Amino acid sequence: MQLNNYNVVSILELKKYTEERSIPKKTIVITFDDGHKDNYTEVFAVIKKYKFPITIFLTTGLIGTNGMLSKEEILEMHASGLVDFEPHGEHHLKLTHLNHLELSKNILNSKDLIEKMLNKEC
Repeated sequence: MQLNNYNVVSILELKKYTEERSIPKKTIVITFDDGHKDNYTEVFAVIKKYKFPITIFLTTGLIGTNGMLSKEEILEMHASGLVDFEPHGEHHLKLTHLNHLELSKNILNSKDLIEKMLNKEC
């Protein structure tokens, strides 16, 4: 999607551009961390209006808790084709403070939940 000469692309499109070593000028990717409720109540209407693709990195252990996205909202946003969800971790922990086993578990549990919920590969 182009707006004011900016090329708004998904992370997958950016990956393709980087592999081809040909990123167009003024190309941007829009991302959000954690999965806050305002991603649905505020951002979703804007991206639908302008057809902007975005990625939300979900903290999956917080889904459905106060101030965070619900499973139903995630499913609706994903179904729009404009929102890509990727793992941010199961819990919002400082990853540099975790040992290898804790780190792997935190990341893989988040990845597995999103893949199962949205029937997609992360």
